[in-house]
Amino acid sequence: MALTTEEQEFYDFARDSLPKFLFAKERSEEEINAFLKIFDKGRQQIVAYFTETLIGQASGVWLDQHAKDRGTDRQDGETDAALRARLVNIEDAITRQAILDAAQAVIDGESISGTVALLELRRDKGWIGVYDDMSGTGGTFVEPGDGYAYFEPTVPFDRPPLVKDWPEGSYQLVISGAAESGNNGTFPILSMANGAFYQNLAAVQYVNGSAVNDVDSGVSWAAQRLDQDDNVQTGYSRAFIERGYRIGHGLPNTILLILPYGSTAGTVESIDEMLRQKKAAGVLSYVERRLNP
Repeated sequence: MALTTEEQEFYDFARDSLPKFLFAKERSEEEINAFLKIFDKGRQQIVAYFTETLIGQASGVWLDQHAKDRGTDRQDGETDAALRARLVNIEDAITRQAILDAAQAVIDGESISGTVALLELRRDKGWIGVYDDMSGTGGTFVEPGDGYAYFEPTVPFDRPPLVKDWPEGSYQLVISGAAESGNNGTFPILSMANGAFYQNLAAVQYVNGSAVNDVDSGVSWAAQRLDQDDNVQTGYSRAFIERGYRIGHGLPNTILLILPYGSTAGTVESIDEMLRQKKAAGVLSYVERRLNP
């Protein structure tokens, strides 16, 4: 069976990506073509779902949901074409402030003192870019006499220079231009340092028996990411997926309403029902209440 234009694009990608011997036999060609037919069914479904998210192309119950999201409904006898034309001129009714106002009205109606807070949880996200160094000028060295040294930069690290729970990778600290030459060098970072001096995990621990206690405003430092073979990753591509916080599973979007102290379980149920009716489709919501002032 001939390939469609989209399936041919899949085929070309597979041909350029897979080992050449896979294309050496007629049987392999047949199997790959069969895979492409299956994959394209998934692509077609995704395209169909995406189409329904656009007012200009949505129909039926999908268009009804667009109307609900804008605080209106399909009128008696109103066709899809007429509803589309009407919806493009209506502003979104379900906004952050609209949700807050509706929840606050419930709180005020029950004479509960306080203000409702709304937290929009970030979505799961893919990150694509390059590895970069954390670097700066100035810092404090401490060598307590046990062969370990500690360094705390004047401007704190913008992220912990430490890979935890993943053995294939690490960071190294590069020190140059120190007033005390014993502080210069390149050192694997062992841990973030706690303690009275090292507040907010701002310092790193490493091995340097030649280190000297010193507050050095002119020293240059860099924290560099390494791979499992200790190759510096500066400038190399990176890609990873990060889960949204307080979500717990991969849902598309989540909002969290936090009710003031004094709210009851019944208050939560009332606002839960309000959100069920009001919020846009595909948005998960949680309602929490403060149990202390």
